[in-house]
Amino acid sequence: MRILVCFFLFSSISIAQSKIEVKMDNVVNDSLLLVNEDYFYFQSLDFYKEIKKEVVEVYKGIPANDSIRFLGYFEDPVQLMYDLVKSNKFEKETMLQYFSGWKVDTLKLSQTKINQGLIIAVGFKGNKQFIVGDFDRNKDFSNDKLIWFDREFRNNSVLKKEVISKFPSFSYKYEVFKSGRIFEREMEIVLYPSKINAPIGDGGKYEMEYSTKFGYKNYWKGNLVLNGESIDVYLKPGSLIIKPTDILFSKSDVIFNSQFNYRVTDIININEKKLKIESFEPDLSAMYLTEILDEQKNLKLVVGNEINDFDYIDVFDKEINLHEFLNKKDFALIEYWGTWCGPCVQLAPKLKEIEEKYSDILSMLGIAVDKEKQVVLKYLKKKKINWQQLFVDINNKPEFILNHEIKVYPTFILVNKKREIIYIGGAELLDKLDEFIK
Repeated sequence: MRILVCFFLFSSISIAQSKIEVKMDNVVNDSLLLVNEDYFYFQSLDFYKEIKKEVVEVYKGIPANDSIRFLGYFEDPVQLMYDLVKSNKFEKETMLQYFSGWKVDTLKLSQTKINQGLIIAVGFKGNKQFIVGDFDRNKDFSNDKLIWFDREFRNNSVLKKEVISKFPSFSYKYEVFKSGRIFEREMEIVLYPSKINAPIGDGGKYEMEYSTKFGYKNYWKGNLVLNGESIDVYLKPGSLIIKPTDILFSKSDVIFNSQFNYRVTDIININEKKLKIESFEPDLSAMYLTEILDEQKNLKLVVGNEINDFDYIDVFDKEINLHEFLNKKDFALIEYWGTWCGPCVQLAPKLKEIEEKYSDILSMLGIAVDKEKQVVLKYLKKKKINWQQLFVDINNKPEFILNHEIKVYPTFILVNKKREIIYIGGAELLDKLDEFIK
């Protein structure tokens, strides 16, 4: 059985120098917990009916409970479905429908079933909630440690790393198939219940009560020194972080931290050099970069990069060129916002104070990502907001918006007259503008 669904990727042709190797070591600590809120959710087993059936009928040591739900997390859903189809535990038609539009070549998957996935039991007993995982995959919870939480803990909207790092961690092994070989990886994970931002899924409200997050306490770390600048590289499942060693992670500004997120094939700037992230060793022992010699621009919003120019029309149909706009004053504050965004609306009075306080040296530009231009105009008039505003259709974003990869609103970008990005972050920036504008 072979399935091949094709898609195409386009990229510019570049001349590259020799490959640069960055050695990576596996590190275990909690320094990256919540840095980018890159936690993961366990999902309902309803989609994998045969797995759910096996858990209910075969698994032993299920804790005493008033109610219980079984959830799972699988590192490679593509491989999982393929393995299940081959063993007649999943419908081939459902898999094909699920993968429609993806590039999936089953000959490039492992033809041998790989060990992956973690099954957990989440339940309630009295005024407590418990979680237990089958970390050794012996289909028996009795030899695994129960973690107990107050029943209302799952409603906690503000969880700090200092709290989560005190939770017990568990060693968990799984297999991945890379470059024609099966590799075993061992991760240290922390689990906790949380309804905040949880995907509703097919279980609706019932599922929400049992939603569970987990984060990784270990990762692969490397360091590169180029032209005197030290760069740290962090890699863990779902996250590649590359940042200057002398820039510290923010303890609370997730938007600031997210600027250091990268993907393979992205381009990074290091001391006037452009480096392309080429690949990792299958066992993650090394990362490879190549220097780009052409004039290809780095469009990523990162502190120290030059913000790329664009031409657009503002809400009053006036033409705007970003670089010309930046030349007006020493600094410019760009805000991505929307009328649908509660925190954005709450910040309007504070932004008006900032405009008045720094009027001599700071220009302000709003980029309203919204559904209707008239709604934005009505809001601006009501709030008496007078600084220049752009309207971007939330369902039809232009290229420069897509290149900025804004995922959280509001997001603020502080730029100087030289077009250099000074800061990217959330509302915290507004409280420390004095540190940057002098």
